[in-house]
Amino acid sequence: MMIRLVVVAVAVAALVASPASAVLYEGMLSTEDGTLTGTDEWVTGLTTFTYAVDNVTTPGYWHYVYTLTIPTDTKYAANIQHLIIGVTSGLTMGDLKNVSGQLHKVELVEAKGDNANMPQDLYAAVFQVGGEESFVTIRFDTTRAPVWGDFFARGDNQNSIWNIGFTADSVDPTTVPPDVCMGAFILRPDSIPEPTTMLTLLAGLAFTRVFRRRPRGV
Repeated sequence: MMIRLVVVAVAVAALVASPASAVLYEGMLSTEDGTLTGTDEWVTGLTTFTYAVDNVTTPGYWHYVYTLTIPTDTKYAANIQHLIIGVTSGLTMGDLKNVSGQLHKVELVEAKGDNANMPQDLYAAVFQVGGEESFVTIRFDTTRAPVWGDFFARGDNQNSIWNIGFTADSVDPTTVPPDVCMGAFILRPDSIPEPTTMLTLLAGLAFTRVFRRRPRGV
């Protein structure tokens, strides 16, 4: 049994370590090309939202990076209050590792109150920004693979911004990246680990079991 576990672990580790498995997805949405929409001054000036996802920066995980930049030449430029990244229902705060940014909660966010301009309710990771910045970058790692979805951000005076595909009857695309989806959506974490990530985790588990199950008397 011990020998079999070692063989499986080594084979799996070799498979996931293959250079062919390296992946990088990146894109940008903007008010200039119409892939972002919103309210008040954020949508009348140049606002951009970039995303990048790779499985190389943090081995064994998907690494997500998001940057929102809003106009700096308006009264309400430096006032991003929070950034909401849609995730698949079932993902929890514990699934997000090495977070850079103030992660407030992961739950269903309703389209009311501070988020009244949001097209519809969204299960999401909510990052607090503080209201004094004209740009914000969020980073985190997770075993959850990227799929297409939505985001929403809000500032003072009802300034808000979101991807053009996020509508009142929005349905996230089911096409698999790197399909572009006409630039209407962003990449965000699914609730199911990507297959090669699962293989990596299983490899680690196999090695752990091997070292723990040492013969008696050794």
